[in-house]
Amino acid sequence: MSMAIEVLQYARTLLERPDGWTQGVGARDASGEPVSPYDPRACRFCLFGALERAGKVVGDRDALHAAYALVCAVLGFRFPSESLFLIDWNDIPGRSQRDILELLDRAIARARS
Repeated sequence: MSMAIEVLQYARTLLERPDGWTQGVGARDASGEPVSPYDPRACRFCLFGALERAGKVVGDRDALHAAYALVCAVLGFRFPSESLFLIDWNDIPGRSQRDILELLDRAIARARS
């Protein structure tokens, strides 16, 4: 479970910067243009994009899946069948960066318990 925590913490680090979060796409570059979360120019991420980037950096696909499962469990989504709902959850009008960070904090706490 420690590798899943590493994925969650890395994703949180990506998202906690003042301009680190986005909606509507997986990732954006510094000019606001959509890019792949794996693109080195990506600097703003949605929840899904940040988890994908974190999984690639950590380099453990099983840890990424465990991280997704933890986040889904906090939200009451079934993993893997409802994991793409994380994209919709991120993009709900009125959703805030704080909401995303709190979700990741809850998933990290769940992994540690």
